[in-house]
Amino acid sequence: SKGRGHAKQNDIVHPTKSGNFDSLNTLDDESTDANVQKSVEGYVLFVTGVHEEAKDDDIYEKFSDYGHVKQFNVPLDRKTGFVKGYALIEFATFKEAQAALNGCDQT
Repeated sequence: SKGRGHAKQNDIVHPTKSGNFDSLNTLDDESTDANVQKSVEGYVLFVTGVHEEAKDDDIYEKFSDYGHVKQFNVPLDRKTGFVKGYALIEFATFKEAQAALNGCDQT
């Protein structure tokens, strides 16, 4: 016996060393883009170019025109209290997220 920390070569100490990993082989039935995967929560858009003085209500209203906004996050700068310039908008379905992406692109 060699003591603690010495495992036999055949023993698997950590699951990733076995070569068995989780996979994401299937797409959600609603999505058509091969680069899209549904997260646990829904479909999240990373929106850039948000004006620093934009209000939460204005952002919510803009994106709720395209579907039900499950959740949204608008990070604020700690020093100034202004918006950092981006937002995370979560939709329940791919179609709603795609509609928001197409409708708000470059606006």
